[in-house]
Amino acid sequence: MKVIKNEKIVPTDIDGTLVVHSPGPGIPCIEVYDPEARCYVSLGINLSMVKILREEKHRGAFVIAWSRGGYQWAKNVINALNLENHVDLVMTKPLIYLDDTPVEKWLETRIFLDENTVYKR
Repeated sequence: MKVIKNEKIVPTDIDGTLVVHSPGPGIPCIEVYDPEARCYVSLGINLSMVKILREEKHRGAFVIAWSRGGYQWAKNVINALNLENHVDLVMTKPLIYLDDTPVEKWLETRIFLDENTVYKR
């Protein structure tokens, strides 16, 4: 059994959160290898969300990156974003969760800024 010895856990999704598949004009892009399609794809970077991830890690959070596209896809995106030193764990996004309390009751804070929003802090 692995134990995460940190009380501040910050999971982040990949697609639509850190990167977008149809970036608008002026959005910086990266090339990421898609293990399903076996080719490189161009993705827009959501700089505001990347900045928040970096700040949370700097504040001592244990950062988890996940994707419904699988752990290899998530890992490839994290590497392409040069975030490997800011992410502690990469995994496939959970399919279900087992809990007596609905997620809205214990996980009240959701942070999301779209790729066109400039995050200033």
